[in-house]
Amino acid sequence: MVTFNCANYADNPQLLMSQLFGYVKGAYTGADKDMPGLVELADEGILFLDEIHRLSPEGQEKLFFLIDKGEFKRMGETGKERRVNLRLIGATTETLEDCMLNTFLRRVSVHILLPSLAERSVKERLILVFYFLWKEAQKIKQRIHLSRDIIDILVHYKCVANIGQLESDIRLTCAKVYFNYISEKEDMIRIKFHHISSGIQQGIFVKYEGKSRVLDEIMVNPDENHFIVDGHQSFDETLERYIKQEAK
Repeated sequence: MVTFNCANYADNPQLLMSQLFGYVKGAYTGADKDMPGLVELADEGILFLDEIHRLSPEGQEKLFFLIDKGEFKRMGETGKERRVNLRLIGATTETLEDCMLNTFLRRVSVHILLPSLAERSVKERLILVFYFLWKEAQKIKQRIHLSRDIIDILVHYKCVANIGQLESDIRLTCAKVYFNYISEKEDMIRIKFHHISSGIQQGIFVKYEGKSRVLDEIMVNPDENHFIVDGHQSFDETLERYIKQEAK
């Protein structure tokens, strides 16, 4: 799979098009040789375009021609079209009808709407919190300790920028904890209130209201106040230890 984030070149539509479709020598200033684009590199595979709504109308038109015919031209190319065989997957956080051409949308055979973090259940959010903590614990091959209050905050704070922001906030929080652990020579890696990232702190005052009764219903031991996310264990082991499993 070839992946590409269109947002990285959103301020330069010409460069964005050259990255996707390639270019020939002399296509624009600085194009001193022929260069294939990501479309050619993804031939016989998958091209994943993140933040696809950043594509200009011209870029969308070239993409739906590619979907229709399997053909395209590099920038500045005047000869016959090149052919590729690929599967195109795009992702966006925007409303499709507001940012994509209807002619392009009609050529997309499958649309999948993923619920935002705010739309997910408390149990799903708790699983995500444990998963992102577990990923950080795995990186450092250590145990991360935290209290029930911290768990409540991570699950319930108002995270305005969706799941990616939740992961980023937890990653930054764990980085602060680990820095303290190393610099202060502490005996364990333990998340405390002053470690939590600014994004989480801002969300606490909007959303967090103390111990969650909803979490009580899905935790193995609602009265437990000391949690350990162990980088040496599997994620499934972590879930089974703290979250009630549905009967099979």
